[in-house]
Amino acid sequence: MREHWQTPFIIWIILVAFSINQFANSLVISSTHMKPELQWKQLLSDNHWLYIWTIPQTNNEEYNLTSKLRSNDKIPWVQIDLKAGRSDDVDLRLIFDEQRKLRMCVFEAPSIGRPVSLDQLSLNRQIKTNKILLEEFEFRSAAEFHEKCRTFLTSDSSVRLRRQRRGSPLIMPGTRWCGHGNEATRDRMFGDELETDMCCQKHDTCFENIPSLTTKWGYYNQSPVTISNCQCDDEFLVCLENAGTETANRVGSLFFNVFSVPCFLRRKQKTCSDDTSETSCINWRHHDVIDLYFPQPFVSTYRVLYH
Repeated sequence: MREHWQTPFIIWIILVAFSINQFANSLVISSTHMKPELQWKQLLSDNHWLYIWTIPQTNNEEYNLTSKLRSNDKIPWVQIDLKAGRSDDVDLRLIFDEQRKLRMCVFEAPSIGRPVSLDQLSLNRQIKTNKILLEEFEFRSAAEFHEKCRTFLTSDSSVRLRRQRRGSPLIMPGTRWCGHGNEATRDRMFGDELETDMCCQKHDTCFENIPSLTTKWGYYNQSPVTISNCQCDDEFLVCLENAGTETANRVGSLFFNVFSVPCFLRRKQKTCSDDTSETSCINWRHHDVIDLYFPQPFVSTYRVLYH
């Protein structure tokens, strides 16, 4: 059964100053993690390797999205490690919470070959107004991550910046439909990764979706990405798992496990349109209601190796 998604993405970026030493002290090696997963590994344009982990949450209830969630249903946090070339040292480590907001970044972090454990109580005592989101990153160069981290660590919390628009859509290599926007000039134009691209094209043309920053059926989508009907997301997940390629694995892991894009179901709700009585109603009105749900987990068919 799906669980409701109750916390939407936020549009504005509010940069907060944090001390790097405070956050470094919140890192300890964990021996009790529940199946942390390395979701994706990529060589960036400036010869840095990027690793994306998902980290299951602990039992700290203060930061839950909804009280309906069981402990094993919590959306995981995300850890990103950057390594220069074949170096074993982590050049930069970034931690994003379940809302995909940047919560911590550390230069020259220890390399342990797996996700760190977070002292979430320490993090929760910090100001919770930082709004640097994972969706803003283009995943092209290490320099981008370094710049964001320096901004995160040094900017005053009162400084507000508008989200920077991408220069070009982020499209998965070998595809034309998988990413923010698409590079296709016609509906049936696909890249070399045909199976994966066909999954993305079908998902992009879902029978019900709500684009970013638009209103449909009385619901305003504050997310920086389009959200789709849950039926389309379920079909997308199955399609990628059946494709069984490395590219399909990366797309599925990013969409469902890392970015955790919610889906929605639309239903009719009857409400009284007059105030004649608390116990009876003369005029009833039917209107659409949008319910958001957590994404289903994507099960990888590939094992991503960490070096």
